[in-house]
Amino acid sequence: MIKLNGGMTRLAGDEGASNIDPYAEGPTDDNEWVVEGPHLMLIAPAELLEAYPTDPHNGGPYVMWKGTDYQHLMVPVGTRD
Repeated sequence: MIKLNGGMTRLAGDEGASNIDPYAEGPTDDNEWVVEGPHLMLIAPAELLEAYPTDPHNGGPYVMWKGTDYQHLMVPVGTRD
């Protein structure tokens, strides 16, 4: 059984965020800014997230903000604009 700590939806997508810095306020050359389409955000223990990549362009789920207190699994459910 997988135990999740929580989850959220953003079915309208978002305006963008850094994939590595939860405090970033805008895109820079090195903060992996990504504007995601419709997605789910699943919060789970770090050990459950280890198997997932951090690349938001891999075509599937990925870990955002890995190694921080805010890490979570992003699950795209639609296309990006």
